[in-house]
Amino acid sequence: LGNYATNTYATGTAVKLILQLEPDVLWMRFTNSGSQWSAWEATATTKNWQLDTGLLPTEVLVDGTRTVWMEVMDAASETTIYHDSIILDRATPTGTVLINNGDTYVRTRTVSLIFSYEDETAGVDKIRYATSTSALTSASWGTPSAAGTLTFESDGTQTAYYQVMDIVGWVSETLTDSIIVDTVVPRATFTINYNATYTTTPNVTLTDFEYEDATSGVDQIRFKNEGGSWTGWQDMVDMRDWVLSSGQGTKTVVIEVRDKAGNSATYTDSIIFDGTAPLGTITIYGLGNYATSTYATGTAVKLILQLEPDVTQMRFTNNGSVWSAWEGTATSKGWDLGYGLLPTEVLVDGTRTVWVEVRDAATVTAIYSDNIILDMATPTGTVIINNDDIYVRTRTVSLTLSYQDTTSGVNQIRYATSTLALTSASWGTPSAAGTLTFESD
Repeated sequence: LGNYATNTYATGTAVKLILQLEPDVLWMRFTNSGSQWSAWEATATTKNWQLDTGLLPTEVLVDGTRTVWMEVMDAASETTIYHDSIILDRATPTGTVLINNGDTYVRTRTVSLIFSYEDETAGVDKIRYATSTSALTSASWGTPSAAGTLTFESDGTQTAYYQVMDIVGWVSETLTDSIIVDTVVPRATFTINYNATYTTTPNVTLTDFEYEDATSGVDQIRFKNEGGSWTGWQDMVDMRDWVLSSGQGTKTVVIEVRDKAGNSATYTDSIIFDGTAPLGTITIYGLGNYATSTYATGTAVKLILQLEPDVTQMRFTNNGSVWSAWEGTATSKGWDLGYGLLPTEVLVDGTRTVWVEVRDAATVTAIYSDNIILDMATPTGTVIINNDDIYVRTRTVSLTLSYQDTTSGVNQIRYATSTLALTSASWGTPSAAGTLTFESD
């Protein structure tokens, strides 16, 4: 009877007996044990019955297969016994749910679940799970499985709610497991040498440590120089001695902080290691259509500067004697290759040099230079048709070509039958000969 009314299972001791008797049967009686019979009564097509009726004091009504016997009697007092069995299942199923193999913390809101479920009588039919009791009530039942996933909506202590249903519809109590969700990386700050700008030694002190992690808490820290290898993980510190990487310039120290959920984040601080003269490079680029660091087609050029952070000023010269005024640093500067040349100096094509002098905050200076080939002259050449014949009787002719450029050298040539065609003709690899076809006599 009840919500699960079948002839296979009963969820309580109250059952209904369906009887099919021949017309000559007049009386019937019933027993649950084969010995303690009910009183004889007139026949009927149905009868309400209790599976525990007439059990002996030594008999305990347990779940499992239960049998009801019926004895029938006709007018001649002839009797026959019949029986039927049903599985009694009054116990709710049991189970467990485990989040992320029992971890205390997790750094993602989507977690793995491990399920167990058991029902000794009818067997487990379905399971369902959710992130809250209200969501569990409306969650769909699904096929039992040993594992699943669940996504929580927020950080903090989160609980998975789980229920098991057996074949007859009994539902387990709500089973739970909890975990602390922490998807936010920990925060930290520190300084090198109490936030100094420069150091004259690679031996420094990491200072002013502060940490923050609101959910799982900061757990460990490790260190490295930028581009270097990590130290091992260790407990949090308030101060630590450290050796910067080799070489001059800006040095960055990296720390990685990890919380108890496994979230980690890196933080940095930098200091300028200035133990020698300031460092830098200069590269000269030509301007115009041919802007390279090899050639310039005019005296106006662009200087590309790569200077260490401690450089504060710079000045320039074309001859090593006449310098421009000191000025603030920049990554580029417009410059003229003729600036400051002496009256005896003639600006001619060829290799030209520009020097830059840099100065740091400590007034230590260093000079660097770069060269570029100045080529202000156009190339020259000749073209001769058919070995300089006056006449030709074919429209396709042979060309004898010459070309010369004393500075950068000839790169490409082109030729055509008209100035208009020459403008759109493709450039090609220089050669001493070629052919051309005229369109008319």
